[in-house]
Parts: sequence; C-alpha cells; structure tokens
Amino acid sequence: RHAIEDELQKVEDIATTVEIGRSNLQGALQKGDIVIPGTSAQGQELIHEELKLLASDFENFESDLSELKIVLETLKDKWSRYGEQYEVLNRWIMDTENGMKAESGLK
Repeated sequence: RHAIEDELQKVEDIATTVEIGRSNLQGALQKGDIVIPGTSAQGQELIHEELKLLASDFENFESDLSELKIVLETLKDKWSRYGEQYEVLNRWIMDTENGMKAESGLK
C-alpha cells in the first residue's frame, strides 16, 4: 500500500508540472508558426511534422498520466477496503474465540 501511495505522489508531482509543459508546447508551436513562412517548402513540411508529433506525444503523455493516476487511486482504494475488511474479520475471529472460551469455561 505504501508503494502505491509513493507512486501516486510521484504522479501527482509530475501532474503539477504538466501546465508548464503545455505552456512550453504552445511556445514551440508559436515559434514554429513564425519560422515556417521564411523556410523552404521541404523545411516547412519537416517543421510542421515535428511540431505535430510533439503535440501528439504531449497529448499521449497527458492521457497516460491521467490513466495511471486513476489506476493508482483505484488500487489505493482497494487496499484501504481490504485493510478495513481484514480488521473486521480479525475482530470477528477474536470475538468468536473469546465466546468459545467463555462457553467452554461455563461447562
């Protein structure tokens, strides 16, 4: 459970920097728009494709990060519920054992 919480914290730390990454991506796209008009047709195509790939990679990264966060939160929740049910079962076993000891002492 602690490992899951540690990984979730890492994901949340990374997620806080995503906005900076998005801003950097927008800056790169804007600079590409400025450079493209003064570039050869072949260069324009190359710049356009690279910027398109960069934007796609960033979107995939955001999506993967979001999915990972959901998976880790789900696992954390399941571990919490497991811990709660384990405690309930433990109490029941102890209560049952104590009841059996009390009954056997009465006979």
